[in-house]
Amino acid sequence: MSIVISYSHEDSDFVEELGAHLFKNRVPVWIDRWELKVGDSLLKRIEDAITKADALIVVLSKTSVKSEWCKKELTSGLVIELEAKSVFVLPVVIDDCEIPLFLKDKLYADFRKDKDKALQLLLESTARFTSGTLHRESTPGMNTDFGLYWGVTPDRLDINLTLLDMPTDQPYSVITEIYISCNEPVLKRYEEFTKYGFDWFERTVILSMVSEAIEKKKSGIIVLEDSFPKEFKMTIADSKRNVRLDLIARVRRLGQDTGMDIAVDWGLSLKRHVERLTSERDKLPPDAQSQLLKLIKEIDF
Repeated sequence: MSIVISYSHEDSDFVEELGAHLFKNRVPVWIDRWELKVGDSLLKRIEDAITKADALIVVLSKTSVKSEWCKKELTSGLVIELEAKSVFVLPVVIDDCEIPLFLKDKLYADFRKDKDKALQLLLESTARFTSGTLHRESTPGMNTDFGLYWGVTPDRLDINLTLLDMPTDQPYSVITEIYISCNEPVLKRYEEFTKYGFDWFERTVILSMVSEAIEKKKSGIIVLEDSFPKEFKMTIADSKRNVRLDLIARVRRLGQDTGMDIAVDWGLSLKRHVERLTSERDKLPPDAQSQLLKLIKEIDF
């Protein structure tokens, strides 16, 4: 998951500042200056980035609207938007320029006047692509909704993840509620990461530990015969680091009774969610990557 920024290199200072603000708010943007290395095929890397992106932020300025390269990137973005039949191109205006005709009917973030208001509008527009707490994933034959929340007490961190699996060809759905209770040493580590804005990273680490334990024991598959919930419990412990995670998973079937038992692999849904969260970490800019690696080395259980 990423959002590509298309811009003229004469506007690099603005884009660097915008990228930093977006990353601060957990928006994983792709900027060529951050991603390209010596020897990379410029055209190939940018094409791949736009094709795989969730959205394209187009920075409109006097120089970019005249740039043939920017026009090509914008055209690619509009083609993807038309094919997907959803909003893909997000215009950003930074000076008095001629807005392309095919973008004039779009709402744009106007940084010429109120920068804070423009940034807030951009964050609201990208929220559905970037949320770490709410998400829908579509795979062949299945839509899965995710909802994540957490709570902190003086001696414990609780993480709750709800999964709703909805087969596209069946008249039922399955809801899985995963409760993870973390002991005090894990809480202390979490609080240290929170001080530097990396609380999301530690939540991802905890969910990864749970997912790996479930996969290792092959305990993520449950057979549901009726509407009554099935419950699964597990304790994940590391005595060397004094880590303890107590897990409870409740799985329940909703919708029409087909008269047949169904097998649910909630462990696979959890794994996919963890992979999505992990991919965000890999798209951090170099400075944030360095800071995170330094914290990981310094903070111990």
